[in-house]
Amino acid sequence: MKRRGDRSLLFAPRAAVALLLVAVAGQWLGCGDAPRDNPLDPEAGRFVPVSGQVVTLFPPHRPLGGVEVACPAFGIVDTTDEQGSFTLRYLPPESLVIVAHGAGFQPCTLGVPPRGPARERMQVFMNALPRIVEASVTSTREERWWPEPYVEWITVRATVEDPDGVGDLDAVWCTVRDVRVALTPEGVPGRFRGTLDERVVSPFNAEAYVGIDFVCAASDRQGAASAPVALRLVRVVREVGTVTSPMGLEVVESTPTLRWVPPAPPYESALGVRVTRVDSGVEATAWESPLYPVTLDSVRVGIALPVGTYYWALYTVDSFGNVGRSREAAFRVGA
Repeated sequence: MKRRGDRSLLFAPRAAVALLLVAVAGQWLGCGDAPRDNPLDPEAGRFVPVSGQVVTLFPPHRPLGGVEVACPAFGIVDTTDEQGSFTLRYLPPESLVIVAHGAGFQPCTLGVPPRGPARERMQVFMNALPRIVEASVTSTREERWWPEPYVEWITVRATVEDPDGVGDLDAVWCTVRDVRVALTPEGVPGRFRGTLDERVVSPFNAEAYVGIDFVCAASDRQGAASAPVALRLVRVVREVGTVTSPMGLEVVESTPTLRWVPPAPPYESALGVRVTRVDSGVEATAWESPLYPVTLDSVRVGIALPVGTYYWALYTVDSFGNVGRSREAAFRVGA
């Protein structure tokens, strides 16, 4: 009887080839696109990445992390690391446009060459936007004996920051009812102040601006503007007390007691006193009290006043910083 040969040896090469094909296919499907830095790869040269660093506009050019850098035409996006570095891969070797976006910075758009060091080591300089960190709008109303029964104005204040430095700020302003009020430096870096009164709008009525939006903004030397900040004037303070003594140039001691009829405002407020002196036509504060409860009706001047003529008045201040002032009274400190 004729024996059959062992057929398993005949199928071994075929099984090995099949397993090899499955392994290669699995690797190709699971690992994505192969690297394109192999010069024998037919796809080599098809992609030329764009890479570089995003830094601040002014020296020392601090690296900016968390900035999104994109090539909109191809939908490729990367986010910078702590060193400001980014790489946009799988881009064709042609002239491109990339855009960098970062919170608090002006968007930056740059052209990219097809190849070369300029494409591989790009420097993206981001201009920081100015930011209004604090702002207020308050009114002041002063009753007077002459030359008019009262005078009033509105004060706008803003504190502005710019990561590029306060010296990069170009303008700070406030707009209300199509009127633009320029804010100027107030002495402390980053603090600005502007006034709306009859010199800006005539005739001027502060009550007409209660509840109206005052929109503050700032711009830098590159023309980038801050986000606008809207404020509203709460009120004009008209509830002021009446001074009773001393008055009429009464001669008093150097630390007189000042008396008045307190005001009765229907809102939270406090009361203050200011004593002034006019020398050679220049008015200067001689003494100013702290704020008292609005029900107080007298106070003793806290310093010894030199011989001379003085004026004093009451101030009602509400919780928002709006101020109303009574008419002045005059007294003299004798020898």
